[in-house]
Amino acid sequence: MDAVTAEPSGAAVPARDAFDSRGAEITFLALVAAAIGLAAYALSGDSWNKAIVLGGVAGFGLLLALVPARIPATFKLLFLGAALASAGFYTWRFWREATPFDESVHFMTSWALACGLTWILFGADRIVRRPDRAFLVAAAIAIGTSLGIVWEGIELALGIQTGVQDTVVDLLADLLGSVAAGTFLAWASGKVGPQGAARSA
Repeated sequence: MDAVTAEPSGAAVPARDAFDSRGAEITFLALVAAAIGLAAYALSGDSWNKAIVLGGVAGFGLLLALVPARIPATFKLLFLGAALASAGFYTWRFWREATPFDESVHFMTSWALACGLTWILFGADRIVRRPDRAFLVAAAIAIGTSLGIVWEGIELALGIQTGVQDTVVDLLADLLGSVAAGTFLAWASGKVGPQGAARSA
């Protein structure tokens, strides 16, 4: 049974998932539209490489839009935002030199993926009913750091590495993003009740 909250009138209504707000859903759909628009723009300019990459992101966004509500809108937004940032990073070749944008993309992507995947893999109900916060932090760090290592391996395979120092800094950004994800989930587990109902102060 869904958790409920009481309206001022006293009527009980289903509680919205704390990570499934209307604003997040609208922003997510706007980002899907933006990805489709960017892919179409790249295609109109005969930039096939950019069109394929951005089209893949748009397809990923449409797939997320069709996924059941088990994935909250906030995490759909995070996943698509991370994918779009990474696609832009690749298609506009920002990887050629280490920049704050480079590390920001690594941090954001690791944070988004570690946060969302930890929540999805272990389930919202399990997290909020048994909020072992140390476990959440450790799980997020393990997931985010592992994905960061895989990412660096892909960069190496694609020949877009700029040196050992760049790799070390990238992995550090991935680690920091993962720690931030675990910290956020540990905090959120104390703010959200079973079935996503917000806990009273």
